[in-house]
Amino acid sequence: MAIKLEEVHLHLVEAVPEFGPVLQDALEFTEGDILPYYFLLEFLHFVEESLANSAVELVDRAIASVDHCLTSGDDEVVNLISVQFVEQVLFFEPYPLMKAKWEDWPPALKSNADEWIANLPG
Repeated sequence: MAIKLEEVHLHLVEAVPEFGPVLQDALEFTEGDILPYYFLLEFLHFVEESLANSAVELVDRAIASVDHCLTSGDDEVVNLISVQFVEQVLFFEPYPLMKAKWEDWPPALKSNADEWIANLPG
């Protein structure tokens, strides 16, 4: 069964339990509303910070969990990962450490990033 949009945060925290307190804060901020795009952005901030703190094993688990969601998710999850993870890392400034690592991503994430880059104008 494909991972649904409203389940992504559960898969991420299962693979990366260290993200649990951040997710709990996000749930409190949203008053319990499930906002997948917001949660994934919080996850991305968490991963970037973990990379800055040299938590390589945690970062590897985190990236693998995002890759798993990409390959096992429905179309909405694929869009979520593509827009809120891959696009953010490749084209926005707050993620320099993750951007430097994108070529080492697992195959599905790397392929998604390659598509973004191939479709850039000019």
